[in-house]
Amino acid sequence: SDWWVRSQHGGSARMFRTREQQMDGQYVAKTVYHGTSGRSSFEFGPKNPMPIPAGVDAVSIWIYGNNWGWVPDPTTPQVEVQIVIVDKNDNEQAISLGKVNWKGWFLRRGKLRPGWLNSE
Repeated sequence: SDWWVRSQHGGSARMFRTREQQMDGQYVAKTVYHGTSGRSSFEFGPKNPMPIPAGVDAVSIWIYGNNWGWVPDPTTPQVEVQIVIVDKNDNEQAISLGKVNWKGWFLRRGKLRPGWLNSE
């Protein structure tokens, strides 16, 4: 795989390509995760840096949700999704995409801080 996955605080996760819940192209990425505490988390990212072109001011990701926010399911707790971008100086910006509280595909979008990618 061209991606790494890291778990923390009693979490476990793995990511693989699949044709389940197919959207566009040949494959989608599926992440299976489990947590043992309210602090459990996982993160994933590309093994090699991905350049971000000038002028980009937001990130978007399609997420397949598996629970409804108004019908709590103790076997499928809601999770929060963040995208963390690291610039060439190792400065991080976390962009919250909110909690997964829907079923099916949903396009989530988050804005970068103005001028962040251009900072030296």
